[in-house]
Amino acid sequence: MLKWRIYKYNEQPIAFFMQRLGIIIPSSNTTVESEFSVALYGSGITLHTTRVHLNNMTIKGLSAMEKQTVVAAKLLRDANVDLVALLARLEACLKG
Repeated sequence: MLKWRIYKYNEQPIAFFMQRLGIIIPSSNTTVESEFSVALYGSGITLHTTRVHLNNMTIKGLSAMEKQTVVAAKLLRDANVDLVALLARLEACLKG
């Protein structure tokens, strides 16, 4: 559901339909932000990202990354996002 967001421009209120999408991505990912920015262009959806550290693609490394996701989600909450998604497909496949 789209929400009205009210902003001021030259002291005049302006209302927009806008959604805020928050994504959590592994620190090693280099493509998601640019891909999402292109896909969302003109949609009224703004992209807000945070990263979780992933230093090696092992079960131990993935477990450490998983523990950081709660902190990452709290950071996105500060941006008042409407939806949070964890984008870690390959990592999820390895861990199951």
